[in-house]
Amino acid sequence: MGENFFKRIGTPWYYSEAVYRLSPLGRKQQKNLAILHGLTRSVIRTRKQEMLVRSKHQTGEEEDQEVLGEEVWTGRVNRFSILI
Repeated sequence: MGENFFKRIGTPWYYSEAVYRLSPLGRKQQKNLAILHGLTRSVIRTRKQEMLVRSKHQTGEEEDQEVLGEEVWTGRVNRFSILI
């Protein structure tokens, strides 16, 4: 990622976002960003699930849950998700 950044700065025709995205360097960056964002989402999802399990074990209570898509939200998880 850093290498692509310096190549873009050093090449004037890559200053244009449209030209950069159509170039091989721009496509490579988009591919790398997709991998990085996928990893980040995976880590966040895993940590949310771990925190949910820990909070249930600590309190010994079942909290009201609302399922939104593939994620489970509770009041306790929402407060802790900011800390991730």
